[in-house]
Amino acid sequence: MLIDADLREIRASDRSAARLEKFLGDPDRETAVSAFAHSVAQDDRDEMPWRAMDALRSWEFPAFLVPEAFGGRLRSFAELFAMCRSVARRDLRLAVSFGTTLLGANPVWLWGTDQQRQWLASRLLAGDLGSFAMSEREHGSDLAGCQVSARREGDRYVLDGEKWPVGNATRGTFCTVYARTGPRQFSLLLVDKRRLPAQRHHNSPGVPTVGLRGHDLSGITFTDCPVPADSLLGSPGAGIPQTMKTLQITRTLIAALSLGSLDTGLRLAYAHARSRRLYGAPITALPAIRDILVRAYLDLIIGECVSVPAVRAITESPERLSLWSAIVKYFVPVTVERALADLNTVLSARGYLRDSLPARTFQKLHRDQAIASIFEGTTHVNLSSIAADLLFAANRSGGDPTLLPALFDRQVELTPWVPDARRLSLSNGGQDEIGGAWPQLSDRFSSWPSVRRLDAARRDLTVRLAEMDRRAPGSALGHTSARVHCVLHAAACVLLTGAHNSGDVFADESWMMAALDRLTQHLDPTWQLSPGPAAAVEAMVTAQVETPELFSLTPIPLPAGE
Repeated sequence: MLIDADLREIRASDRSAARLEKFLGDPDRETAVSAFAHSVAQDDRDEMPWRAMDALRSWEFPAFLVPEAFGGRLRSFAELFAMCRSVARRDLRLAVSFGTTLLGANPVWLWGTDQQRQWLASRLLAGDLGSFAMSEREHGSDLAGCQVSARREGDRYVLDGEKWPVGNATRGTFCTVYARTGPRQFSLLLVDKRRLPAQRHHNSPGVPTVGLRGHDLSGITFTDCPVPADSLLGSPGAGIPQTMKTLQITRTLIAALSLGSLDTGLRLAYAHARSRRLYGAPITALPAIRDILVRAYLDLIIGECVSVPAVRAITESPERLSLWSAIVKYFVPVTVERALADLNTVLSARGYLRDSLPARTFQKLHRDQAIASIFEGTTHVNLSSIAADLLFAANRSGGDPTLLPALFDRQVELTPWVPDARRLSLSNGGQDEIGGAWPQLSDRFSSWPSVRRLDAARRDLTVRLAEMDRRAPGSALGHTSARVHCVLHAAACVLLTGAHNSGDVFADESWMMAALDRLTQHLDPTWQLSPGPAAAVEAMVTAQVETPELFSLTPIPLPAGE
C-alpha cells in the first residue's frame, strides 16, 4: 500500500485509485493480481477472472458501491470513477460486473425504504453481485414496450415473463426488476433471488458474446412468481422516470471503462511502435505513426475533460445530468472506439496475429470496449436524448456560472453523496452552464484558429436547431445536431478544465490548443494538428509512459515491475 507521503501530491478523489493500483500491481507481470497473461487466457476459455474478482472483494472494493449513510464507502462518484478506470485498464469484465451491480443498486439508494437499503447494503458488503432487469427479448430497452408483469395480489406481487439479456442475471443474488404493474403503468421491484420459489423462476443460459467473454449476460424468467409487496421501490407507476434517472448516474461511469481501455490500448501501441523497426529506425520516426499516437492521447484527455465534470455533477448539480450524462455516454465510448481502431493500424499485422501477449491483450480490450456504446442506452438512444434537450435551445440559459469551479477545479472538495432522487430531473430545462460558458471562452481564446472554426460551427448549429424544432429528436437532423453539440460541449469542457486549474501541465496551454485542433477534426477531417502543440503532447505521452503514470491531466503513479 502507498504510504501517506506518497499520496500528498495526489488529489483526494484519486487516492483510493492510487492505493488500488498498488494493490493490483503491474498487469504486465504474471504475478500481479490482475495480470494480462491470465486475463487473455481466461478470455480464450470464456471464463471470468475469478481470482481477480475475489481479490477486489478482499480489498473491499464493493464497499465503494454502498453510500456512507448505509455503512459503505461511497462518498464521491469522482473517487469511484477513478477506481473503475484503474480496474478497467486491466480487465473490463471486472468493472462491468461491479458496475452492473451498482446499476441495480442505485434505484434502492434513491427510492428504497430504510429496510430495503440496509438489506441491500449487507449483501453488497458481503461481496454479492446484482442486476437491473430491464431489457426484454422482443422489446430491448423500450420502457413502454415492457411485457413482464407484476400483478398485485393481497400482500404480494406476482411476476410473469422473461427479462433478457441481463448482466449478472444468473450469478447475482438480487435484481431490480422493471415490470408492468397496470395499464400503462410500470414500477421497480427489488427482488431477493434467494427467496424466490425454485419452481417459479429460472435463469436462461448465458449469451455468447464477441467481447466480455465469461461475463454473466443471461436472462431470468418468472412464472407466477410471488414476491413480497414491500419489494416495491418508491411509488407504484413511477418506473419510467425512476429508470431514466437511475441511468443518468451510471452512464457517466461508463466513460471510466472506455478511458481505462484506451489507456491500455495506447500503452500497447506505443510500446510496439518504439520496438518495431522499419527502414533502419523505430516506426515512431514515421510522422503518420506519431500522429496516430498523439491523436489517441488527445482523445483520452478530451474524454477525461468531458467525463470529470459530469461525474462531479452527480453531487454538485444533478439537475443537469439529463443532458450531460447523455453526452458523456455517447461521446466518450464512440471516440474511444475510433481511437482504438486507429491504434490497431499501428500494430498492423500484429493486431491480427495471436502469437504474442501484447497483441492478444489489445484484441481482447478492443472487443470488450465495444459494449460501452451499447448498454445503458445505445448510441442512437443517447443522440435522441441529447437532441430532445437541445429543443430548449431557443430558451437556453447559462444557468448558474458559480457552479463551474465545483465541476472543473480538480482540487475542490466535492459534496458527499447523499442519495436524493428529488434533485434528478428528466430534462435540463434549457439550462446548461457548460454550453453557456462558450461565448466568453471563444472571446478569450479567439486567436486560436480552431476556436474560430468551432465558433462558426456553433452558429451553424443554432440555425439547425431552429429547423429541428419542427422535427422529431430522433430524425437524421436531430442526430447530426446532437453530434455537433457534443463536439462543442467537449471543446468548452477542455477550455474550462484549463481555465479552472493551475500548475504542472495546466501552466502550458499547448495541450488545450492540440485538444481543440483534435476536436475540430471531428467536424473537418482535413484539419491538421498544429506542430508545436502536437510536439508538446507527444512529450507528455513519453513522460507518462516512462514515469510511469496513468494517461491523465492529473495522473496517478502506476506500479511497474513489482
